[in-house]
Amino acid sequence: MNIKGLILTVLIIFSFVNLNSLGKFYMTEPAKRGQSFEFLVNVNNPTNHALDDVSVKLYIYDLGERLNSNSFDVKKKDTKLAAINWIIPKSMPPGTYLTKLSVGNDDYTNVKHFYLTVV
Repeated sequence: MNIKGLILTVLIIFSFVNLNSLGKFYMTEPAKRGQSFEFLVNVNNPTNHALDDVSVKLYIYDLGERLNSNSFDVKKKDTKLAAINWIIPKSMPPGTYLTKLSVGNDDYTNVKHFYLTVV
């Protein structure tokens, strides 16, 4: 690889590090035990490069529960709506849980935290 190729690679990686792909997100609220929970998030790609194999992940810290969307591609300057559906176990204790939302692929990740209330 010559120096021009190395510089281009570094610039592309740097642009993905600060990529803000998380748009608005919506969820069934309050989440009810024994019922379906739907989580939707807009995934934005503000770059001039397609993003491949992007996925949305939720992690509920206190429960150790991980939820994942199917992977998808987002064309340059485009937005996709991703969904996660989950049947909340009846045995899950009601409460408010700190939850991590992450969107990304092998090149970048954006993270937000929010509280999920389960009744």
